[in-house]
Amino acid sequence: KCPPGTYYEANTLTCTLCPLNTYQDIESSSECKSCPVLHYTSQEGAENENQCKAACEIGEYSQTGLQQCIACPIGTYQNETRQVSCRMCSEDKTTWSVGAYSEHQCTTPCSPGHYSPTGFEPCMPCARGFFQSSEQSTECIKCEGSQMTLAVGTSDVTQCLEINPCKPNPCFNHADCLNDNGKVKCQCSSGYFGDRCDIEIDHCDIKLSCLNGGTCMSNNESYTCECPHGYSGFYCEKKTRNCLEGTCLNGGTCIDNGNSHHCECLDGFSGNNCEQNFDDCFPGACQNGGTCFDSGKPQSANKFYCCCPKGYYGPLCDKPIECDSIHCANGGTCLHDKCLCKPGFIGELCEKKINYCLLRPCHNHGTCINNQVNFLCECAPGFKGDLCEHRVPIDYDMVFVSQNTSIYTIVNTTKDLYALTISFWMKVESSDTEHFGTPISYSYLSPIDKHTELTGLSFYNSEELIVYLHGMELRTLTRRTSDGIWHHYLMTWGSFDGTWRLYKDGEQVADGSGVGVGIPLWRGYMVIGQDQNTLGGGFRQIDSFKGIISQVNLWDFAMEVEEVKQLYRSCGYIGNVIGWPDFQTTLPDGTFVTSSPSDICSGLDKCGQNVKECHCHNNNILNSTLCENRLETCISNSCQHNQLCRTLNNVSFCDCHGYTGKFCHYDINECLYGNGGCTHECINTHGSYSCNCPKGFTLDTDGHTCTSLRQCLHKGLLYAEKEEWTDGCEKCNCIKGKVKCHFKKCSQIDCL
Repeated sequence: KCPPGTYYEANTLTCTLCPLNTYQDIESSSECKSCPVLHYTSQEGAENENQCKAACEIGEYSQTGLQQCIACPIGTYQNETRQVSCRMCSEDKTTWSVGAYSEHQCTTPCSPGHYSPTGFEPCMPCARGFFQSSEQSTECIKCEGSQMTLAVGTSDVTQCLEINPCKPNPCFNHADCLNDNGKVKCQCSSGYFGDRCDIEIDHCDIKLSCLNGGTCMSNNESYTCECPHGYSGFYCEKKTRNCLEGTCLNGGTCIDNGNSHHCECLDGFSGNNCEQNFDDCFPGACQNGGTCFDSGKPQSANKFYCCCPKGYYGPLCDKPIECDSIHCANGGTCLHDKCLCKPGFIGELCEKKINYCLLRPCHNHGTCINNQVNFLCECAPGFKGDLCEHRVPIDYDMVFVSQNTSIYTIVNTTKDLYALTISFWMKVESSDTEHFGTPISYSYLSPIDKHTELTGLSFYNSEELIVYLHGMELRTLTRRTSDGIWHHYLMTWGSFDGTWRLYKDGEQVADGSGVGVGIPLWRGYMVIGQDQNTLGGGFRQIDSFKGIISQVNLWDFAMEVEEVKQLYRSCGYIGNVIGWPDFQTTLPDGTFVTSSPSDICSGLDKCGQNVKECHCHNNNILNSTLCENRLETCISNSCQHNQLCRTLNNVSFCDCHGYTGKFCHYDINECLYGNGGCTHECINTHGSYSCNCPKGFTLDTDGHTCTSLRQCLHKGLLYAEKEEWTDGCEKCNCIKGKVKCHFKKCSQIDCL
């Protein structure tokens, strides 16, 4: 009889020990029993099922590699199962807790003057007014009383000093500085305001200004009016009369100069009161059929003017108009004294651009962009078509069947994000423990310093979900979920203080602050399925994602907790920057696989079934914009930068101009793209911008174009400063870069 732990081997007629991972608990058996799935024995000859043990998980070890297991101690880690020891972290690194399962968890303790929630890197410097003299700290110590430190990152209590922020005086324009518990308060002198009294009050912008064309001149205390001729008084409200009926004769016009008057006479008349009649025209004075008009100024060089027929110009109509003297604008071509315009332009000199967007041809709140020969509709998220007339399907999943650099989709954003919310569903099979990959990546080129950031906003599905934001690695301590189950991920961030939060399946799992403070996430490229090593490209197979992704959406604000839970419970939402339907319009042909209807959405509620929801695909875009920025009430007016709070459709919101964000708290830099439309220098200001011209140029009435003070362009011809010329029946002058013309007056004709 073979005892337990053995079996009868018929070939050798002996009792043989049960091999590894098997056992036998009864006598006289011809074979051994297999251990349960994922259970193992430490040696041969196991006599019962209790000797079959589960393997040690990652982050654990034992003498046999089987249960009972011990968590890896501080300073070690183990990224494989069924191990008999743990691996040491590299020199100068350790772990902040037992049970580390990845080399990425080996890190460096925070140095003095720094801290983090774990006491290990990534660390943040102690703020001003705080210090920390120890390593591996989770918080900083506040200086006593009103003491402050000179800089951030202070490591010694002796650097806590009584600092007077008013020395030297940071206030401008002779303002007094007050020390308010270490903070500066400026008491402005008369005529100035602002945090540092650096803004001069312009009294001409308020209340009653100057009347009747008077010029307002602001000073420290008030303002004065410089009145035109014929008016007086503080506001130029009093009219002085020097012109009476009959003062100027022969149809002359009386001009009141305030203290006197003068007469502007019709052609052919002169004298103080236009009492003298004369005519300097003679037969043949004007050539080529031109009509002569007396100038009414016999003592001047120009005693008469010629009104020229079509095809001639010059003081005597003696110069034929040729293509050499005609300058067709906007690429037009001169042919037989006429301009042939390129598509998109009209006018005698092709000077007028056709605006194809006047009729608002784009549907569903698409943005119309005017170009040379037509218009282009830039569609809102969730729509496509030449006129944005088609709604893009939303009920589908993207299946990444293998790690392949040709399987991806890309969307180019056109908006700088001062805050954001990104949301997506992801499923990775439980059998896939080798392929990690990058489900989502985002890259951009900074318009300020031209720096290329390839990890602007990226998610890396390693043993731990790692997030990159503005190039900074954010450790989430969220283990990879390769369990064949759908999981929802959502992240919010705002540049005001750099606060970020990560949610998994509707619950917050990680957070932090100080990331990208004051720096928008610049417009760039979002790629699903690949990591970017160049802008929008440079993919590597090792970084390619394998799994299923669905419902990827991007918004330009940070959602509240209740909105996060809504997105976890239901399907059918669309981001206001990038919507899930937008990725379907950029799917490449060939190896890409989509699954419709959506697997994850079949088990969730559909948004908007009972009530209208802000981000639901079936909501009106205008209503979506209102409820995304809704406020509780306008009574307290929480809008910043003096922006107005308005109520529309029973929804209160901040009406931002020159600013963006729910509370208008982010300034828009209009000069970053297209130079703000300025032909020369663009200057960004808080809530607005202005165009500036170099010396020798003046700003045109459109507020964008700089024109030369030394010459004028009139109907394709250039004229020098102060030059006079005749254009048909008009007399024109070039004055400081601007053309001024007025009609000639015909002299009286007596018929005999």
